[in-house]
Amino acid sequence: MSAAENTSSLSPRAAPTILVIEDDPGLLDVLSQFFTHAGYLPLLATSGVAGLALLEHEGADLIVLDLHLADMGGRSPPVSTTAPQPVRRS
Repeated sequence: MSAAENTSSLSPRAAPTILVIEDDPGLLDVLSQFFTHAGYLPLLATSGVAGLALLEHEGADLIVLDLHLADMGGRSPPVSTTAPQPVRRS
């Protein structure tokens, strides 16, 4: 099965989605405007718990995560996924 055929059961979207999990409302607004202007569909959450719920119900192509969320600890992302790991560029 090709990568194009291996799609989730979620409905197709016109734009790639970015799940932004950030507890600072001002920064969340700036990131939302930035990603929208860049052609992405931002999904916004103000807590790790809300982010998990959005991820479970909506899915996401990319996650932008605040590493200092009050309800989720440190550098342990509040998500567990079998998605491919991101490519790090030097």
